[in-house]
Amino acid sequence: MAGISAEKPVLSQIAELVAAAADLFWPLLVLLAVWLLRYRLSELLSLAIKRIENATEIEWGSLKLKGTTISTQGEVIVGSNSDVEIVDATEADVKKRSDIYRRQENFMLVHTIRPATPEAYVDNERVFDVSIFLHSHKGRGHFNEIKAVTYFLGDYWGKGKYGSKFVIRNGNEQFALTAQMYGSFLCVAVVEFHDGHTVEIVRYVDSEMAPVYGISS
Repeated sequence: MAGISAEKPVLSQIAELVAAAADLFWPLLVLLAVWLLRYRLSELLSLAIKRIENATEIEWGSLKLKGTTISTQGEVIVGSNSDVEIVDATEADVKKRSDIYRRQENFMLVHTIRPATPEAYVDNERVFDVSIFLHSHKGRGHFNEIKAVTYFLGDYWGKGKYGSKFVIRNGNEQFALTAQMYGSFLCVAVVEFHDGHTVEIVRYVDSEMAPVYGISS
């Protein structure tokens, strides 16, 4: 419309300048604080690194990792050199390890746990649900070659004089068996293949991951 200036009012321009200055103020203040405290921050960082290097345990939330810690390259990153001796492996060590994979047809027995609901105790020990199942190492084990997996958890499970064995023929969930447990036990699994041969795999089933749920193991 004629007669009306397109320029912003002076007060509006001043307000925009103040807002822009405020946006710059906080980053500058943070940079100034870091610069003034740079020596103290360096001391704190050095102290933290020293504590990590000298630590024998690492806590992650409620989970505690124990003992000497090594990197993926085998370098000691937590613990003193006196805690661990590093020796060269041999060709025989590599072969022995490979033979274990081969004997088990590249299948490993693994397990996961969670607290049973409703909350329950046996002999003052917390009851957990545990799922035990086969894991194919790097996909080299073929589930379609397996006919069934027979689990023996010990003589406390089942109605027989010496307990019961549980035969799982459903491969859709990696031949999993879920049971309620307290304490720990040795699980023996016999894997039967369609061609008739069998492989025995064992797994020590424990509740050491209980702290993940805020429960003392």
